[in-house]
Amino acid sequence: MKKLITILLFLLTITSYGQKLITITINGVEQTVEFTPPKSEIVGTNCEAETVIFRMLNEYRKSQDKSIIQHSKCAYETAYHHAYYLGLDGVEYSHDETVDVPGFDEIITKSERIEKYCGSGFGVECIASINLNYNSFVVTTINLEEACKRVVDLWVASPSHKEGLLYDLDLGSVSVVMKDNGIGLVVLVLVSREN
Repeated sequence: MKKLITILLFLLTITSYGQKLITITINGVEQTVEFTPPKSEIVGTNCEAETVIFRMLNEYRKSQDKSIIQHSKCAYETAYHHAYYLGLDGVEYSHDETVDVPGFDEIITKSERIEKYCGSGFGVECIASINLNYNSFVVTTINLEEACKRVVDLWVASPSHKEGLLYDLDLGSVSVVMKDNGIGLVVLVLVSREN
């Protein structure tokens, strides 16, 4: 029973929306079951993950002979706005905020968000999700450094994200908005000091 609960809770952490048919194996017998993940609530931010990802970004930029990014309040506000939106139930995982969520001020594009918070529309935005699985029912030790490194490695492996990480920009920030299912929605925003 403990194994089944662990499997089901693990599956909860890898999907956020919609009904799915999943196949699980219990005692050597495969079973297909209908699975609807419960809605999850935003529980706050993860400052430690934000700090680690930001440090790793600067380490990567330094290894590529690029300048270090300085932390920026306007970039953080921009990143937090979109990370919070991504954490809301029923929205699409996208750079655009196209789903109308009651009580939330959607700002459709990253350029519009950067314009609102930083004064100019030019900048870079990278998004990802991170599984920090704080669910107390699953006994799993998540290595924060490894989880954050996976996020940065995914961005570096994507040619368009890698290009954005290496633009000649000098300000930025990372926001990690946590949901109660252990998933963190990560948004990195880089902007120019001239904003």
